[in-house]
Amino acid sequence: MLDYKLNNANEIKSKACFHADALLFFIFNERSRLTAWLSKIIKRRGKRVRKNSQIANKTKEKRDETINNNIVLWTEAGRKCRAHVGKYPQNSQSGISGFRPQLCMDQEP
Repeated sequence: MLDYKLNNANEIKSKACFHADALLFFIFNERSRLTAWLSKIIKRRGKRVRKNSQIANKTKEKRDETINNNIVLWTEAGRKCRAHVGKYPQNSQSGISGFRPQLCMDQEP
């Protein structure tokens, strides 16, 4: 019985060694293909990160441009309305940025 267990253990050990050797052999032979595959994945991830940051930058630029345009509208509305210079109430239904000139009633269209 003990002899059977020892043989079984040696057999398992030799199979494990064979599989480990086979794995190392595969990695050694296919290392150029594996490194190409890994670098491809890393590049793809880098592109995705860059693309997302470009989209975020474009969105931010667009938002800044909208806010700047609306501030210009705001100040122009203030200049036109001499009775309420410097008072620019924020219109709550104004879209993305919230900066819209709320013109006073006595101003000509």
